[in-house]
Amino acid sequence: MTTVPEIRELAAQPTVVAVAVTDAAGLPAVVDSGFPRLFGRLAELGVAPAGAPYIRYLRVGDELELELGIPVPAGTRGADGALPAGRVAVLRHVGPFSGLREAGERLERWVAEQGEEVAGPFWEAYVTDPSSEPDSSKWITDICLAGLTRHASASAAVSAAATPSAPTPPATARLTAAWGSCSPDR
Repeated sequence: MTTVPEIRELAAQPTVVAVAVTDAAGLPAVVDSGFPRLFGRLAELGVAPAGAPYIRYLRVGDELELELGIPVPAGTRGADGALPAGRVAVLRHVGPFSGLREAGERLERWVAEQGEEVAGPFWEAYVTDPSSEPDSSKWITDICLAGLTRHASASAAVSAAATPSAPTPPATARLTAAWGSCSPDR
């Protein structure tokens, strides 16, 4: 199940991060080892998360460059990354990870219909911890497309939203490659 997409104006959010390069088959191992290390760093820093853990897809294709991150409070010493400030399209997906690709494609279409273009990497924020909630039908994941800018023909795109010819944002190939290369059970 997915909810209604929306555009949010976000402030920059400091994070602790780990960057990894892997192929799709290695993604579960990267996640299973990376997030425990990041939560260990938070414990060392003596801070609690300030938001949901996320994976930002910096590069996609046969090799994925991933930023695993956890938001931390502003001013945290040891923060070594940040989620960007700016306009972000967000779609909340409720259900197993196998539905993320379809939800992401829906968000891409919606962004195009709004006359927006995506200029930055996208990320998935894992609101529900699967180790705490075994029922995957209850998992909540926010899909975020960053760096939104109005498309040059935005007024035409908005008025023509009922037609199937809305422009496609430049991130489409990156999103499709990432979701297409990932195991639905990650």
